[in-house]
Amino acid sequence: MIVLSHVDLETLNSCLRVCHAWHRCLRLPAYWKQRSIVDLMWQEGDPVPPSIDGHSPWESLYLLQGTFELKCVLLGAYGVGRRSLAERLDEHFFYRGTRGASPGAKMTMTTVDLSPRASANLQLWTPPCMPSLPMSPLLFREAAVLGVCIDCTVPTSLHAAEALFQAAIRAHPLAQFATFGVICTKVDCTPERVITRPQGEAFARSLGAAGYWETSSATGQGVVECFEALARKAVAARGRLAKRKARDEGMRLDGRFRHRGRIPGRGCFHMRHCYSVFCLCLFVLGVQALDIVATDARITYMGRVLRLPSAVRFDWPGVSISFSFAGFALTLDDRDRGLILTSDQMERISIVSGLDPLANHTLFLMKSNEASNVQLHVQTPLDQVQLISFQLDDGARVEPWTPLASPRWRLEVFSDSDSNGFGILGLPDMSLSTCLEGIIKYQDTHLGWVPLLAAQLQATFSIEAWSGKGVVKNVGDPGSTSPDPMPVYWNRTLACDPAPATRWDFASHPRPDAVLVLLGSNDYLGEPYPGDADFHQGYLDLLAAITGAYGPQVHLINLCGGHDPEAQRPCPHVAAAAAQFGRGHPRTHVVEIPGAIDQDAQADRGCIGHRNVPCQRRIAEYLAPIVEQILLGP
Repeated sequence: MIVLSHVDLETLNSCLRVCHAWHRCLRLPAYWKQRSIVDLMWQEGDPVPPSIDGHSPWESLYLLQGTFELKCVLLGAYGVGRRSLAERLDEHFFYRGTRGASPGAKMTMTTVDLSPRASANLQLWTPPCMPSLPMSPLLFREAAVLGVCIDCTVPTSLHAAEALFQAAIRAHPLAQFATFGVICTKVDCTPERVITRPQGEAFARSLGAAGYWETSSATGQGVVECFEALARKAVAARGRLAKRKARDEGMRLDGRFRHRGRIPGRGCFHMRHCYSVFCLCLFVLGVQALDIVATDARITYMGRVLRLPSAVRFDWPGVSISFSFAGFALTLDDRDRGLILTSDQMERISIVSGLDPLANHTLFLMKSNEASNVQLHVQTPLDQVQLISFQLDDGARVEPWTPLASPRWRLEVFSDSDSNGFGILGLPDMSLSTCLEGIIKYQDTHLGWVPLLAAQLQATFSIEAWSGKGVVKNVGDPGSTSPDPMPVYWNRTLACDPAPATRWDFASHPRPDAVLVLLGSNDYLGEPYPGDADFHQGYLDLLAAITGAYGPQVHLINLCGGHDPEAQRPCPHVAAAAAQFGRGHPRTHVVEIPGAIDQDAQADRGCIGHRNVPCQRRIAEYLAPIVEQILLGP
């Protein structure tokens, strides 16, 4: 798969030239990759390190120094106290009130010590208690630790925990590599205790768990020790896995590290994706060659596009084009309206040449910038992309191709800069003028959470997102409401074209399974804030417009949240409006993004406070199991 980027043409040619050399590579997930000996400051020929805490030399090697990323999923029935465990570990806090079941999966990030020079960044996930629904495999993706929680004051807790454990084993794609532990909660409640320590230890042995720990979130007893031990065992398991891999690849451990050999045929080829920034009109000239017009049925489009008799236009972010071809070369021409060309004349750009004419190649283009250029509160439309045709060498063959031949679901996202990749390639210390002047340079929709979420769910997607737009008020506007907030653009095929003749025909296109709405932070970015009644009614009208277009079958997933105050302010209003609308539309859901995902003002930020690429990835990983569970439900 090739994605064009604003890189030099030699790089583009190199990327496309190796497309036909793609090899299948079997490998373990990233969190189980063997750390190199050099990274651990252990050179070839050095003595084997001594054992640590009873671990073998190979296990100890992984506990010497460094920071590890571990994902831990806590399983347990309602009321077992999983959220309290996470709060005690991360915030040293215990909530003594009564609260209901969590509406969705919760994620807490904290750090635990493994050894004097090693630590683990622990992601604690507490999935919702929904025994009637199957567990999503995405919830356990890259989960190195599973904690099975039991309540020592509930006699049936062991049976419930065993059922959840078996369901998790079925759902976890790589359960054989994970570390399991049994965590007994509420051990401070001595008078009410009905499950004894011997019973708990016997239960842990029956599951084949790595250990059994007794904890109390109220007093803090055993909480830190429990998760430190679980993390240490999970990291040590990587050492055992590395030892097995080393044995398979011919490296021996006999007092000294030996050079690691390579098994013939085990090599793998990795090709980095290049990412496109389309912010200009693209044209192709076909002279004595094969011209494939943009409206050709063999070209696949994803997103809202306007099909004309001889061209295709689009301007929303995330619109993609794909097809397969067999030929010697591919040529693309455009005008100087952005990054690629530097003259006002039509020019021919050779994307790739020298290909094997008998091999199949795939081309995948994605529009990675939005339809507007934000300059303070002034929003200036950019030229729309107009694709005329592709030119291939005479005799080339073109066939339909799509990244997902049989997608599980169709998603649509209606949002603002939080979903179009604005500023995700920038740095938090960049000035406002620098970020706005380089809006195209620092924006990349392809690296945002929407394409990443769709990839994890094996879904197609469409994005309608305009930076600075709100539900009823746009950022920078002097009043409490704006004449053109984001809902005005709901029925537009082209964001910058309000003409009735070009409006999106919802009936002639496939209905999405879910529409994800992430709006509201711009409404509360600066005073005067919109009135509660105005925001509430504006949000209700937007949800009504969506269901009016797609019918009652569509899921409405309303997103909000984050660490910043402007991201949290709309949450109560979004939840209230969604709750009211949900009385007539049961498929209305509210998912709050936890503040732990983007709490680091430096490491998690790009331009002007926007979430950067690693943070976008965490949002996608957080939402994937929740959205999948919603779509699998009734």
